Amino acid sequence: MLACLWRFKNIVEKIFKNNKDGSLLVSVAYAQADYAPVVNKVIEHLAQNVTIKGFRKGKAPLDRARPYIKNEDIYDGMVRKLIDRDFPGLLEEYEDKKEVANIQPSLEIAVDDKTGVYTFNYTFTYLPKAELGQYKGLGIKEDVQPVSDEEVDAKLEALRKDQAELVPSEGESKLTDTVNIDFTGFIDNKPFDGGSAKNYDLVLGSNSFIPGFEDELVGLKEGSHKSFNITFPENYVASLAGKQARFDVTVNSVKSQVLPELDDEFAKGVEKYEVETLADLRAKVTEELTSSHATQAKNAKLLAVVDSIAANSKFVISDKYIEVTANNINDQKLNQIKQYGLGKKEYLELVGMTEEQFDADAKTQAQTEGKNFAVYRAVIAAENLEVSDDEIANVFGGKEKYDEFVAKAKEGSSAGQLTNYIAQIRSNLLNRKVEEFLLANN
Repeated sequence: MLACLWRFKNIVEKIFKNNKDGSLLVSVAYAQADYAPVVNKVIEHLAQNVTIKGFRKGKAPLDRARPYIKNEDIYDGMVRKLIDRDFPGLLEEYEDKKEVANIQPSLEIAVDDKTGVYTFNYTFTYLPKAELGQYKGLGIKEDVQPVSDEEVDAKLEALRKDQAELVPSEGESKLTDTVNIDFTGFIDNKPFDGGSAKNYDLVLGSNSFIPGFEDELVGLKEGSHKSFNITFPENYVASLAGKQARFDVTVNSVKSQVLPELDDEFAKGVEKYEVETLADLRAKVTEELTSSHATQAKNAKLLAVVDSIAANSKFVISDKYIEVTANNINDQKLNQIKQYGLGKKEYLELVGMTEEQFDADAKTQAQTEGKNFAVYRAVIAAENLEVSDDEIANVFGGKEKYDEFVAKAKEGSSAGQLTNYIAQIRSNLLNRKVEEFLLANN
């Protein structure tokens, strides 16, 4: 529907117009007779803050107080009241309101000087939409790679390391040993922030520190002292990048890894697999890796299928949707970065990326996510995929447990979140159905 007109009490007209660019224009017009009562209430409210000689604050007659009230304050008050009154139900009559994204609309206000009509033009954002090309019979195969003996051996070695004991060593430190150290870093003979620590456990060969640092500690014994120079990488944080530093290190202790023998006794000790022999453990690990390979192949096929469908489809995705999604992606990245004690500037310096590249990466990801989302929605519509109430109940272990959960939620503080929570479960199940359909039909 390109545009439709509705008439309401207190509103001259409301027009919905699909701009065909992924946005919806909702124009709401107010005649003087409609907004005049609102303006009067605003003036009465503002007059309560007016002080005139001979009258108590807010008690002057309205005609005396009016000259002291700014027109822009009246205008702002009128706009706020009209928005507060009418915005919550703005899309109530719009037949495609489920296609509108939960993104704050922009607002532009125009006034007709001849008629005095104010028009509030809201621009909403539609959810991404796809016109599907071929989405079935694409002939994309799952490429499941066989499990190699080397993979099994590597997994068994990792399990051995998980059960390794750290034993104090009086000999020289070597790679894989854990050294407990005190260290202080100096640049131009002055200690620098973040360059010192005491009783720090460092696994040699873990590459936890800057290149070269751990190598300098190989061959040292408990009680050893050593000073050495290290140059920070060029792509390090700006304050240290490319600079040479001296580190003074004291080795407090050296501990070596002692791995268990790869035998039946070791296999029994790996609780996760509950086996009695090494042969059984090897079989379990092989089975686990085989399942992992199958999952990887299925995920790779799904990605290839969705990419192929997207390449054959036409999309309508608004710039606003991409912008908001990209901003959300960046916010998530920055929150993850903060967990490592880094700010955006330090992170960009560390990875050698400009702000423009950072934003461009997010925009590219947002475009891909928008297209994939549109493909899923289009497949749901084309194949009439649905999630039943029984399927949702099964997530909770059956209808009885589901009803108990709902009852408790309504009684407790999470009642307001219940609808959104159930909607998210329904969405997840629906997406799973889309994926199962695409895998089965391609």
